[in-house]
Amino acid sequence: MLESSCLSNSANGCQGLHVLVSAKYLNTITNHSQCTVVFAVIATIICWFCSLPRTFSALSKLGTASAFFTFISVLLAAIFAGIEAHPQGYNPDPNYVNPVTG
Repeated sequence: MLESSCLSNSANGCQGLHVLVSAKYLNTITNHSQCTVVFAVIATIICWFCSLPRTFSALSKLGTASAFFTFISVLLAAIFAGIEAHPQGYNPDPNYVNPVTG
């Protein structure tokens, strides 16, 4: 009983995190935060709908898709960090001291 309760709380916390991240993502894309509650409700409905099929087959497909998109996001983060240009005023000399900032 305790184990199923812990698993349920973990799943609910994970779903809550997905709702929060989705709302922040939609705020960033639309460039305003006036609709945060609406975005959170949309994300909640999507998460609820995706969690309806409680069969192992459906959950394994959702887990596979989740792992795939996590891999893609990590790959894109590494690529974008690798191709980012140096900041303005960057000096590769390790002994350089910026006179403005010290």
